[in-house]
Amino acid sequence: MQPHNAANILKPVPKTILSPPSRTGTLSVYATKLVALAFVWLCSTVVWGHQANVAGVIDKCDAQCIVNLIFSIISWLCTSAILFMNYRAESARTDGYNGGCEPQVTALLVFFWIFVVASASTHGDVDFIIVVFAWLGFFGSIFATFKSYHSFKERDLPTVMPENYDEEDYVYG
Repeated sequence: MQPHNAANILKPVPKTILSPPSRTGTLSVYATKLVALAFVWLCSTVVWGHQANVAGVIDKCDAQCIVNLIFSIISWLCTSAILFMNYRAESARTDGYNGGCEPQVTALLVFFWIFVVASASTHGDVDFIIVVFAWLGFFGSIFATFKSYHSFKERDLPTVMPENYDEEDYVYG
């Protein structure tokens, strides 16, 4: 074993350490879409829960409160449905769910988050957490819409996997 000094540390790294190629560490478009949808789901949960908590503490729910609650609940339900359908499609490994309406639903989420952001940002007495997560949910839904569309279009591209691919044939060990 060689002693640790500056000359040993600055030696070039052998190519065998750098394999497999560096692109294997990046998320696929499909995985990025799921992460973005999970982020929007989290923002919906925070806005919904915190707005309900604030309304319960002050015993009052005005129009701004109702808008935040309604649209964050709708956003939560839409993202839950999309995430559940993706989970079912992946766990069953079937083509029953092709995500055909996913880009349109995520675009509708952007529309819902516009109302939440407008409602949360225009009133001075809104809690800071609601404003921050409303904006995060808005930008997250925009990102999820682009990734959803990209993922939908990527399915039409030819794949390198053969049609009759069977995991049982390939044993790594």
